[in-house]
Amino acid sequence: MDGIKLSKRLLILAKMILSAEGDKCGEKGCVRKEGKFWRVMSGKTGKLWPAKYRTKGQAEKAIKRYHGWGF
Repeated sequence: MDGIKLSKRLLILAKMILSAEGDKCGEKGCVRKEGKFWRVMSGKTGKLWPAKYRTKGQAEKAIKRYHGWGF
C-alpha cells in the first residue's frame, strides 16, 4: 500500500475519533426529527442548527458537507 494513501487514511481516522470525543449527540446521532422537519444537533454544543431539512438524507448530507467529507 502506498505510504501517502495510508497516511491520509490514518489522518481521516484520527479526525473521526477526535471529533467523537465530547460528542453531545449520543447514540441516536446528530440528526433528529423535530415536528415535520429534520434538524441537525451540534456535537459540540448540543444546540440545533438553524436550518430545517425536509428529509433525513438532506440533513445527513449537510453534516458531511460541513465536515468536508463529500457531497
